[in-house]
Amino acid sequence: MNLQKKSVLIIGAGVMAEEYAKALSELKIKNVTILGNSIKKTQNLAKKYGYSCLFNGYKKNLSKIDKKDLVIISLPIPLIVDAAELCLKSGQENLLLEKPGSLFIKPLQNLNKKIKTQNVRIGYNRLFYSSLEKLKTCVIKDGGINSCSFTITEWIEKINFKKYSKHVLEKWGVANSIHVLSMVFNLIGFPKEISCYQNGKLSWHNSGSIFVGSGISNQKIPFSYFADWNSSGRWGIEVVTKKNCYKLQPLEELFIYSKNFADWKKIPLKKYNKKIKEGLIEEIVSMFEQQKKSSLKLLKVNDAIKIIKTTEKIFGY
Repeated sequence: MNLQKKSVLIIGAGVMAEEYAKALSELKIKNVTILGNSIKKTQNLAKKYGYSCLFNGYKKNLSKIDKKDLVIISLPIPLIVDAAELCLKSGQENLLLEKPGSLFIKPLQNLNKKIKTQNVRIGYNRLFYSSLEKLKTCVIKDGGINSCSFTITEWIEKINFKKYSKHVLEKWGVANSIHVLSMVFNLIGFPKEISCYQNGKLSWHNSGSIFVGSGISNQKIPFSYFADWNSSGRWGIEVVTKKNCYKLQPLEELFIYSKNFADWKKIPLKKYNKKIKEGLIEEIVSMFEQQKKSSLKLLKVNDAIKIIKTTEKIFGY
C-alpha cells in the first residue's frame, strides 16, 4: 500500500499530537493538516514537520475540512468524544481516537450509536508492543497460559498535577492505569468473574490508593492483581505456562524464568523503529488496512467500553 499519498488530519497540538506527527513523517505522509486551538503551538508543530495547519479549535473548523483518509484525535480526554461526533457529522469516516476515548462509559455508548459504516477505533498503542507480540508467540509454543498476575502501581510522584484537571485525576485508573489492563485482556480475555477491593485514600483520588483483586477470564484463565500507589513498584504483567514464567516489566521488555535458569533472562526483541513512540506507526498503518489481521488490535468502541467498565470495578469508581 502506498501510504505517501494518504491525507491525514490531526486534531490537537499537544505532546501526543506531536508523537503522531513524527510517526506520519517517518511514514513519509506529507498531506497532513494539524488542527489546534493555540495559534503559536499549532504553527510551531506544523512548521517542524512541514505540515499545514488550522487553529482556533475543531468546533469552528471541522465543517470546512474536506474528507480525509484518516483523522487522528489527540485531545485532552474530556474533549475526544465531542470531537469524534463532530467528525462523523462532517463526513469523516476513518477515525483514530487517542486512548482511552473517554473517562466515562456513557459518552462512548452515545458515540457508538452514531457509528454506522464508519471505522472508529481507540488507539491503545501498547497492544502493538513487540514485547507483547513475542510473549503471545512464546505462550502459544508452550501450550497456552495457565495463570496471570499484574501490577498497576502508579508513580504518583511523577504526575504533573498542574497538567491534568480534577476530573481526570479522580479517575486516574481510567486515564492511565488502563494501559496495563488493555494488554492483560488482550492476552487472557475479558474477565468472566472478578472480585475487587480498594483501601486507603489520596487527596486527589478518593476511591483508594491500594487495589487488589482476582478473577477468571472468559478464556478460563485465573488472574490476580495488586497496586499500592503510596509505595514503590511499577506496572508489570506476569504469565505462567506449563513450561515457563514470563514477565513484562517494564512493559516494553520481555523476560523468561525457566527451570533451567537461576534468574530472569531477557528475551531479545526486534523493534520496528526506535525513534518513534512504539505502536504509533503500527496503529496508523492498521487504520489504512482495515481488512488485515493487524487492524484487530485497534479496539472498536464496544471493546473500549468493556475495558472501562472493568477498570471502574477495579478502582471502585
